[in-house]
Amino acid sequence: MEKTLTINISGWVFNINENAYEKLTQYFKKLNAHFKKEDGGDEIVADIEARIAELFKERTPDQISVITMEDVDDIMKIMGQPYEMEEDSSDEPFEPNSPFNKFKKQLFRDPINAHVAGVASGLGKYFNLDPVIIRIIFVILVTTGGIGILIYLGLWLLMPEAASTSDRIRMEGKKVNVKNIESKVKE
Repeated sequence: MEKTLTINISGWVFNINENAYEKLTQYFKKLNAHFKKEDGGDEIVADIEARIAELFKERTPDQISVITMEDVDDIMKIMGQPYEMEEDSSDEPFEPNSPFNKFKKQLFRDPINAHVAGVASGLGKYFNLDPVIIRIIFVILVTTGGIGILIYLGLWLLMPEAASTSDRIRMEGKKVNVKNIESKVKE
């Protein structure tokens, strides 16, 4: 028989066994200790916590599922340890068009670089084009029959907004881990 606890991570409620809770608590303490000296450290830890909650949500399809030690270990492997960032600083630069990049870009609206809804800037990021080119295409389509308005509105409704740091990292086709969350928040 194992003792389980109910916890709240980034607004989502999870059931977790006691040993997994202790390990996860230690992980968050390490993150807080690592980032407390940096500007925006609280925001970095909050974004990492939100990503961990997303990963747990994917693993627990219902509210009665219990997060186990194996789940916590897997999440920690995905996210990485804070001390690994210093070791990884010599990594090769990220190349979004590299055939070796196993993380697929995802299509999101980019609200940070948006002029209207972020559709053009999101498409620009996805296709590695300057958003100005996409905007010019929309203007041309609007002036040649108005179909550009319908396409833009349709994309606005269909494309999700990159609301979190994790979404912004996925939009670039990078792995969502501690190192990339930290660099995106600092950016």
